[in-house]
Order: sequence, then C-alpha cells, then structure tokens
Amino acid sequence: MPRFRASRPTSGLVLLLAAGLLAACAYRGGADNPAVLKFSIYSFLNGDDIRGQCANGAPDRARFVYNGIYKEQFRIYDLDTAGGPPTLKVQVRGEPNLTQLAIGQPSDLFTPWRGQVERVGLRPQDWRQMLGAMGSAGVFDGAPRGLEMQGENFFWIVNACVAGRFHFAAYKWPSPAFDRAQASFARLLFAWDPTGVPVNPPRKADMYDIYGVHSGPELEQRRISFGLRVGDDGLVGVSRLF
Repeated sequence: MPRFRASRPTSGLVLLLAAGLLAACAYRGGADNPAVLKFSIYSFLNGDDIRGQCANGAPDRARFVYNGIYKEQFRIYDLDTAGGPPTLKVQVRGEPNLTQLAIGQPSDLFTPWRGQVERVGLRPQDWRQMLGAMGSAGVFDGAPRGLEMQGENFFWIVNACVAGRFHFAAYKWPSPAFDRAQASFARLLFAWDPTGVPVNPPRKADMYDIYGVHSGPELEQRRISFGLRVGDDGLVGVSRLF
C-alpha cells in the first residue's frame, strides 16, 4: 500500500480521509467517489482493475486519463464494449465547487469533489476508429521505461484490454509522443465528450503559478501531487501521494 503524506486538514480533506480509510489501495471501481480514487489512484492509473479482467474472450475496453495539472483538471474517459454498442463514460474533476455541498445523503458530501460525470453511447465504427487512433499513437507499443510524471505535469495514461491482451501507454508533455496522442485518440475523445468542460491545455507552470507560493512549509501544506515512474509494463514507483 502506498504511503501517504497528509497536508493541512481542511473540511473537504477530512471528509475524504474518513471515507478513504474504508477503501483498499487496490482499485476495484468507484472512481466517482473522490475518496476511493484518492486512496487507490496508483492502482487506478496502473489499470489494475482492467488488467485483472483482461483475458481471452473479455470485452474490449480502454481507459484514457488526462492529467492537466492534477489540482486544476483530471479527466477520465472509460470506453467499454461489453453488452453491445460501445459506451463512453466521462468524468472531469477540478477545483471543488463547495456551492454543491449538500447533506441530504451521506454520498452528497462528496459532490463538490466528484466533478462532472456524463455517459454517451457510441457506434461500433467509433470503436474501430478509436483502435486505429490508438495504433497511430503507439498505445500498443507500450510506454517508455523510466518515464517520470508528477501531478503538476500534463500527461496521458492509457490502459486497454484489446482482443484479450492488456496494453499500457503513457505520454508526457512536451514531447512528440504527447503531440501524437493529442492528434489521435485525444482528438476523438474530446469530440465525443458531452460534459462541455473546456480542456486545460498544456502550458509551462511553476509551483507559484499552481499553488501561489514558491517553496517552503506553505507549499507543502497546499500541494496536491504525486510522482509516477514507468516500468516494463506499467507503473513501478509512486511517491508523495497528495
């Protein structure tokens, strides 16, 4: 299980911690719940749930995650072909909207941190088009070993089960590989995205730009980040989760 380093408690963080203690570090679904995602993000980004179900005869599926500086925007695209025509589930998270806080049901406490979640039905030819785009981006060739990514970076991570075989890919900006990802599968996902939430485009950003401070204890209190490293077929290292 990853080790967590807590920052200064806030009302939202306390709520997340309370529910998150009930969640295992291995992701088994439930990304709509911010606490589940917080405490299993390494497993989630590694696609452990997809890996575990990927075998001969399993339906094709793919998860695309766009990290547009985690504190600012985190977009999840889940494409699934099980049960008929493909479906796309989109979740876009950013700064919490505390005006959405409600107390009618326990689950309502997480609404400000859940972001926007939408689902849309696609056509079989859309999945075939996506497979071509994934091939153009090199998804089936794997990720570069040793690639490191931080929560303050812009990157894509892809987990896919296609024809019973699992694939992992990662693209960090700035790089030609990231540009290919943007021009291929990302272009399709953004076109199908029904949320209407503008994409946070890649840009150079330092700690002050993101958190309002350059360094020191105040930065440690405000920082919401993590570190990832790519191994032979997925993630092999994680540091300072939030």
